[in-house]
Amino acid sequence: MKLELGHKSNFIVREEVFQNSNLDGVSIAFLSDLHLNKSSSIKVKNLISSINEINPDIILLGGDYIDSSTGLKYFQELLEFLSSRKNVIGILGNHDIFRRKKMITNSFSEFGISLLEKSSLGLNLLQGKIIVCDSSESQIEKHDLIIRLFHKPKRVINEKSDELIAVSYTHLRAHETSLH
Repeated sequence: MKLELGHKSNFIVREEVFQNSNLDGVSIAFLSDLHLNKSSSIKVKNLISSINEINPDIILLGGDYIDSSTGLKYFQELLEFLSSRKNVIGILGNHDIFRRKKMITNSFSEFGISLLEKSSLGLNLLQGKIIVCDSSESQIEKHDLIIRLFHKPKRVINEKSDELIAVSYTHLRAHETSLH
């Protein structure tokens, strides 16, 4: 399961199916490029409502959370809601790194939500082990599924059947990222 939210549009829900017998029934929500600002109150309320309705086992956050310091209030409202859930993991986006890294990382820390920075995190769900990482590192412990989070990749090729790649940065043109 994937939630998509574009920079200047409402989010949409799109369902994707990944086959793995040890993880049958596990659902994942991927949120990215929220670009929250002073006008994001309704957007965040709708997003929270949709997450409650979908009730995913894992929530992945793909970066570019706020566009202005006034959007921080709505981002923290979302993080407060997400802090009551298990298995919420985020990465930073290009807007976060270059403009508001300290505010974003402090917010993740304040609400106890995992933020990957050149690292990985293991999750045990059902009968399977999932590794979530923010890089292309090749040496990863035994697993049933690897989820690789990228915000602004130059190129991503997925040739492994045990990998799920979540790519953000909705500003990319089709030829700039290659997904197989």
